[in-house]
Amino acid sequence: AEQASRPARTRVLAPRRRMTRWWVAATVLVSAGLVALPDVRGHLGQHLGSPADTASVIHATPAGQRARIMLPDGSAVHLGAASELRVPRAFGSARERTVFLQGQAYFDVVHDDTRPFVVHAAASVVEDLGTAFNVRAYRDEPLVQVVVTHGRVRWRPTGDAATAFALDPGDLGELRPGGSPVVR
Repeated sequence: AEQASRPARTRVLAPRRRMTRWWVAATVLVSAGLVALPDVRGHLGQHLGSPADTASVIHATPAGQRARIMLPDGSAVHLGAASELRVPRAFGSARERTVFLQGQAYFDVVHDDTRPFVVHAAASVVEDLGTAFNVRAYRDEPLVQVVVTHGRVRWRPTGDAATAFALDPGDLGELRPGGSPVVR
């Protein structure tokens, strides 16, 4: 009778030992993950950017390639080589249609009197007044240029609402770091 009960005990104890080992291994892995989580989140944060960036769609082109992007309002953006356009997810529903450019892009904007179209590029802000225009603002180049194809834009340095210029077709606006805007 003793021998018959031993195998039952062995069978009962063996799964417990396996479960205990599994729980110990899982606990170690989870603990290690929790300890490493702040470092991983910090590392990912460097690649994902600020919280504002995660609330945006980023369109980027590598060197030598271009892209055509249709925005929710029907405006078209022809993104130049080695450029990046950040479009907030709320673009279609916001009172102001704002985008952020690094590089070069040609904008063919669907005009809307109730919702201005605004491009932030380097140290400049360009506001559509019913137009098509080109903005050049590469990160590694000190010069920002705005050229109007047709229509009109209001152009100003970032943070200087008092110094705004109206650019008409054929006008070229240039801004160098620390310099005053020039219209040609």
